[in-house]
Amino acid sequence: MLNTPLQIVLALSTLCITSDCLILVSMAPMSSSPDGPSPHGLLARWPTIAADAASFVDQLRDGFAVRCSPQADHPTAIGSATAVLLLGFLGRLSMLPRTFQTAWAQYLASYIDKDGLVVDEVDTIEPVQIQPLWALRAHRTRHVLWAIETLAPHLVPRSIPWVRSLLKTPRSIEDWLDQQYPHFHEAGFWAAGNWLMDVGMLLDMEHRYGQNSDAEAAQERLLEWLTRRIDPATGFWFGRHDDQRAAMAGAMHLYPLYWNRSQEVPYFRQAVQHTLSLQQPDGLFAYDSGTGGEQCLDFDAVFILINGYAVFDDLRPTIRQSCQRMLDAIVVNELPSGGWSDSRKNQIRYWATRACSYRSDGGSLWDTYARLMTVAMGLYVTTGEIPSGVQTERHLFEIWFARCPSKRAVRSQATPESAAPRMRFETTS
Repeated sequence: MLNTPLQIVLALSTLCITSDCLILVSMAPMSSSPDGPSPHGLLARWPTIAADAASFVDQLRDGFAVRCSPQADHPTAIGSATAVLLLGFLGRLSMLPRTFQTAWAQYLASYIDKDGLVVDEVDTIEPVQIQPLWALRAHRTRHVLWAIETLAPHLVPRSIPWVRSLLKTPRSIEDWLDQQYPHFHEAGFWAAGNWLMDVGMLLDMEHRYGQNSDAEAAQERLLEWLTRRIDPATGFWFGRHDDQRAAMAGAMHLYPLYWNRSQEVPYFRQAVQHTLSLQQPDGLFAYDSGTGGEQCLDFDAVFILINGYAVFDDLRPTIRQSCQRMLDAIVVNELPSGGWSDSRKNQIRYWATRACSYRSDGGSLWDTYARLMTVAMGLYVTTGEIPSGVQTERHLFEIWFARCPSKRAVRSQATPESAAPRMRFETTS
């Protein structure tokens, strides 16, 4: 184990898919004040919140190997990548020596197989969700590549052969999407939205780092394909069994693909309005009210709202009020360990595989990362200030300003300068 004292902060993102295996046991007690904290009080407390989250990550770390939660038996590539993403979001990576960051990136790169996708046998040997193996591997790859890009962009692979297999002809990506669509429709767009975000992100990496113009063109074709299937009444996509809450969660993963290409999201006003209608009496966005919400649904909803706040001036008062209610409620998920919980339910859940198990009320890296991103977005909407050290716009899950470049956050000095090819949504100043 390394002896370097690291305060590692905020963790990954990856996705919450409706087919998580859940075992409900009991409800944990709620402990927040009925009025909730003031946004400015939370903003003042942010440095302590960030330091506590960093301590939580340190509890799960052995060198570069990181477990995704206290319940997980083994470290995984996605656990390690999530720790990096959390640290980067909180602006803590500058605390690590550059040589350490490079070595961490090399560790993560060692999981990438010849086809350009992650192989982590400890993780994928026992999946608990029904999904294609390519989807599980692409999901893990998304987070690992984001983490490598955060730590040492020069180590991002210059080619992803799996992606190139989708680019043999100009129509190859559309043919592949048409072939996969029955699986998307049956699985639902909460799951399929994750899978399609992975494909879009990998196409973007292939374009930016591989200088592959075919990958750039394929991103446009992917968006055209999605636009033909969006529901104009809600701005969401629907699978066979999706309700509006599940469709909202899936759509959130697809909107950044448009913004990354500097395109407006079709029917986005409808999406924002329907997302506002999903807020529960407790101020959160889960299926149940009064149980601490659910990190995935809460994050997805607030992600849509903060981008709606940037685009629709007339909806700002309503969005601000919604985020105030969310902040009042979400703090019940803050834990003494420094981590944040998925909800206050006593459940065992899995982040797609048995190796990534966690307790809903016990905190995990992804729960902590998603919860802190949600709090930070809510604080920006309600106070107009970005919490100390927070860095936005680094990857698709951290877009706050949609098509409003003049309002985009400026990266803090904690971000190391690099030669990373810029994502399309980044400003050049």
